[in-house]
Amino acid sequence: MRNTEAAPDATAGWLGHQRIQTKLALAFGALLVVLLLVLVAVFQGAIQQTESREWTLHTYEVIDAEQELVIAVRDVQVAVRGYTLRASDQDLADLESAERRAKAALAALGEKVVDNGAQIERVKALQDAFAHYVDQNIRPHVAQLQQIRAEGGSAREQRVLAAGEAQLNAASADLAKIAELTRQLVGSERALMDERLQTLAKSTRQLQHILIGAVIAVVVLTLAALWFALHQITRPVSQLTELMSRLAEGDRRIEVPGLERRDEIGAIARALNAFKRLVIETQQTGWVKNHVAELSAQLQQQKDREVFANIVTATVAPLVEAGVAVFYAADDQGQRLSLLGHYGFRQRKHVTTQYALGEGLVGQCARERKPIQLDQIPPDYTAIHSGTGEALPATLVVLPLVSADRLLGVLEFAAFKPFNATQTQLLDSLLPVVALSFENLNRALTTQTLLVETQRQSEALRATEEELRSQQDELRNQNQLLENQSSQLKASEEELRVQAEELQATNEELREQSEALTEQKQQVEAAERAAQEKAEALARASQYKSEFLANMSHELRTPLNSLLILARGLADNDDQNLSADEVESAEVIHSAGTSLLRLINDILDLSKIEAGKMDLSIESVRLSELTSNLTRTFRSVARDKQLAFNIEQDPALPEAIDTDMGKLEQILNNLLSNAFKFTAKGTVTLRIAPGANGRQIAFHVVDTGIGIPADTFGRVFQAFEQVDGSTRRQYGGTGLGLSIARSMAQLMGGDITLVSEAGQGSTFTVTLPLSVELKQPEAPAPDVRPALPRPSFSPDAVSAAVVPTLPAATVADDRDQIAPGDSVILIVEDDTAFAR
Repeated sequence: MRNTEAAPDATAGWLGHQRIQTKLALAFGALLVVLLLVLVAVFQGAIQQTESREWTLHTYEVIDAEQELVIAVRDVQVAVRGYTLRASDQDLADLESAERRAKAALAALGEKVVDNGAQIERVKALQDAFAHYVDQNIRPHVAQLQQIRAEGGSAREQRVLAAGEAQLNAASADLAKIAELTRQLVGSERALMDERLQTLAKSTRQLQHILIGAVIAVVVLTLAALWFALHQITRPVSQLTELMSRLAEGDRRIEVPGLERRDEIGAIARALNAFKRLVIETQQTGWVKNHVAELSAQLQQQKDREVFANIVTATVAPLVEAGVAVFYAADDQGQRLSLLGHYGFRQRKHVTTQYALGEGLVGQCARERKPIQLDQIPPDYTAIHSGTGEALPATLVVLPLVSADRLLGVLEFAAFKPFNATQTQLLDSLLPVVALSFENLNRALTTQTLLVETQRQSEALRATEEELRSQQDELRNQNQLLENQSSQLKASEEELRVQAEELQATNEELREQSEALTEQKQQVEAAERAAQEKAEALARASQYKSEFLANMSHELRTPLNSLLILARGLADNDDQNLSADEVESAEVIHSAGTSLLRLINDILDLSKIEAGKMDLSIESVRLSELTSNLTRTFRSVARDKQLAFNIEQDPALPEAIDTDMGKLEQILNNLLSNAFKFTAKGTVTLRIAPGANGRQIAFHVVDTGIGIPADTFGRVFQAFEQVDGSTRRQYGGTGLGLSIARSMAQLMGGDITLVSEAGQGSTFTVTLPLSVELKQPEAPAPDVRPALPRPSFSPDAVSAAVVPTLPAATVADDRDQIAPGDSVILIVEDDTAFAR
């Protein structure tokens, strides 16, 4: 094995025990400080460069404005010369336009140099010089030219030329001043621009030096941080990762380093060490569960008790390293145990194979229903034999097989050494599985016997039904004959009123008919007795059916539970060897199986109630515990449906009541589940308050859901019934929950009532006594159809009254009386006895 123990880092010191968050904060904090300093320097340099660029651009804008001024002044001169030579209106318009542009250029120039006092003075001087040039030179010259041309004369052209030359001479001084001021203005701006360009170049070089230094500092700090992370974080984590991989591969001999460290590495090391211990425990637990599952699968397939016992002993004994294993089965009364199967056991003459309760260790274990272990075996005890010799065992363990507080048998194991913890855990896990499987086998054998008897009775019942149908047909014909005879009697009475002489003959005829009716009456009574016996036979068949379903509960649920466990394991996909479609299929199987198991449980509960096998387990139930269980159960349901869920308890109630905790929770779970199912928004409230007479307690389940119409209150408590078909399609369900809940409440001496209105929510109230009295449950009375009423008549009174007719046993056909909008129910029944 590689040595993975790492020596403590003596040089780490204080920093080595700090949290990774602190170490990273120190490393990257220093890097962040350097970056911030670099950013500040870069920001300052960028500001300086921006200012230099703005001032350089400002200089170019001033020069552009000066050029605009020069061009405008030149255009003024050109326009003056043109007007002097041509005196056209266009030249005069050009002159005015050039003058306006020159003034605009001066104004723009003044705005751009507002931050420079010397330049402002130069601009003002330019404005004064240009104004003097225009007012003192241009305008007088234009006025003079206009006057000369207005006077006319032969010397007009000479006068115009002379005036133009005089204007040029007079304007030369103003133009020279304007040119000089412009040169000074431009020269000053160019000098400022050179100075700013030098400043820009200097700041650029400084920024470059700062960036180079920052890059070097960042690289150095980054390398230092990487080295620090490698030695303080990465290397220990890699070492722990390697150990995790070895542990995942099954190497349980690893030694985890760094357990003394106080940082996250130490926490990971300690967690890995704990995980190592957990893996060892998990492997042991997995070994136990695998063998339990294998044995359970074998036992569920057995159909013979002796084979069952031999499989148990032959499978378990090698697993716990036992040399001898014996299986004793209890009789139906649980008072005597008999040897049923064994492993490595050799029977001796003085050792019995049957024990009564309290007789020997086997009988004592059966009486106490607790394991018995002996580590010091007497010399005369049963030895462990083999082909090469025999020896006394060192340890003896006797274990009871109990299911639902019912003794099923006893297992005894003898071994050369005491059982270790894993073997003891295996035995503890196997006991309930073996007990449940053995009980299921006993129930299956009993059920098979009942099934054969039920089939035999069903055949006899079918023959009786055929005979009863023929008798009913005969009675129907006789009834028709009686009706015909009654009609004839009515006609005879009319004739008697007018024909007195025929009275004697008619009385004689009626007397004969009376005797016939008496005979028919006796036949009807015999048929009624036969029908009564048939009804009692039907009731017994229904009782057998209910007992059969009740006894089949484990036979139905045990394989289905195994299927659900397997589907859940496949859906969890712990080994990650299933595709997404396979996992989804497993989840569908688990969901459908859960729904089927819920339906089977409901049907079995209903069958137990009908068969009178529903027992009560009365205990002291604390209301606080009950409300806590309900809150945990429905908190997530309320959160998923975004509903408010409240439980209100009257403080006047006692802390505990005497009732059946399981059945009370089943009733309330059903009512609350229905409330959440049929409530889309609003609240669901469970209100617990005293009953009306002070000796009862009332549980009110109030919701703000869809409500129930008043005319359907009676149907919702019937088996397989819901408000209407749309309810089943939209919300699902079998319609058994409320029927079972009400039957359980009545079994505990209470009842369930309903107050509701369509669209206004519902309130179901469960009323129970504060202390439920345990009584023997009785099977519900069979639903026996009442016999037809017997006709009452006297032969002597035939002449004075009409012979009554038997009431019809059928329902009138009203299909032709159905009007549009009527609610219609179509009932289909292929059994004529029930269709009537």
